[in-house]
Amino acid sequence: MPPALILLAAGGSKRMGRAKQLLPYRGTTLLGHAVRAAVSSRCSPILVVVGSEAAQMLAQLSDQPVSVITNLAWASGMGSSIRAGLTQLLAQTSPPAVVIMLCDQPAVTAEILDGLVDRYQRDCPPIVASSYDGICGVPALFDATLFGELLEIDDCCGAREVIQRHESVVAPIAFPQGWIDVDNPDDYQRLK
Repeated sequence: MPPALILLAAGGSKRMGRAKQLLPYRGTTLLGHAVRAAVSSRCSPILVVVGSEAAQMLAQLSDQPVSVITNLAWASGMGSSIRAGLTQLLAQTSPPAVVIMLCDQPAVTAEILDGLVDRYQRDCPPIVASSYDGICGVPALFDATLFGELLEIDDCCGAREVIQRHESVVAPIAFPQGWIDVDNPDDYQRLK
């Protein structure tokens, strides 16, 4: 059974001033681009967590081979979206691991995601994390033994909290462009 994947796309994009998930990018949107990478990877099933601007995102995802959940508590932080996604995922299936990715890292590709899966299947570490800009972060893969910790992270925290807690057993995968994310209008302009 392959690892599942949770794509976090629920945030309110305060620094951007509008829903960054819906910004045009390479013939689609940032959300569409992230979904394309996820669907092209070996991960299955794929669950997308939406929140802010949920109706617009649901419309964009209607023809995609993904499950979608709306996190009504999205404004409380990323931790609530991880919890919502993982709770829904575990209600449907029992994957051996889950990849957590964000929709605002445009350099993420199916190859990057499959690299996480390859390392996990080869060496069986509890966490395989992308390594960039001197840190280990997302996208990252978490073994099922860590699902309990992911379900208990604070609303305001992301998966990096669990990565840092288990730093000594994290298997890093080089992803030099992982630092590129789209948080504000200047970030978006640099993509063009």
